[in-house]
Order: sequence, then C-alpha cells, then structure tokens
Amino acid sequence: MHCCWLLAQTNGEKPLPRRSLAEFFELPEPYLAKVLKQLTAAGILSSTAGVGGGYRLARPAAKITALEVVRAVNGEAAIFHCAEIRQNGPVGLSPGQCTQP
Repeated sequence: MHCCWLLAQTNGEKPLPRRSLAEFFELPEPYLAKVLKQLTAAGILSSTAGVGGGYRLARPAAKITALEVVRAVNGEAAIFHCAEIRQNGPVGLSPGQCTQP
C-alpha cells in the first residue's frame, strides 16, 4: 500500500526503481520484488526494465482502490471469518438475538 501511495506522488512522470523503493521503506529488496510482481500482475503497477526503468502506477491513483491492492497481495480469500462472537463471547446472546448483522 505504501509503495502505491509513493508512486502516486510521482503522477506517473518517471518510474521508481525497486531498489529506491526498498531503501525508502527499509525493506529487503527480494521481499519487495515479490510484492511488486503481484501488484504488476494485478494491473495495479506497470514496470519498465533496464536503465531508467522501475515501477509506476498502471492507471490513475483515483482509479485504484485499497481493496484492489490488498487483494493483489493477499489473494481473494476472506480476510475475516465470522465466528459469531456475540453468541460465544462473555455475554453469550441467544441465536434469536443475533438475527441482524
């Protein structure tokens, strides 16, 4: 998410190298490479190889949602699984009391 935010600040004028992104966020470059690859595969980022290459947003920032970024990195699986804590918590409501979300 942070890399997308930083790339949005460039307005697509120039790509930022992976190394620069990794140094700025103090991340191991191999780890960041995997994440950037996922974001590129999802169509959120575009990459340019070679000298002067790097990453930029594939489309305007206003057209990219936070959910898209999260799903690109974490996959489509649900992030939260409801365990109906209202029935299992310290108050223990009855199922009849839990008909509304």
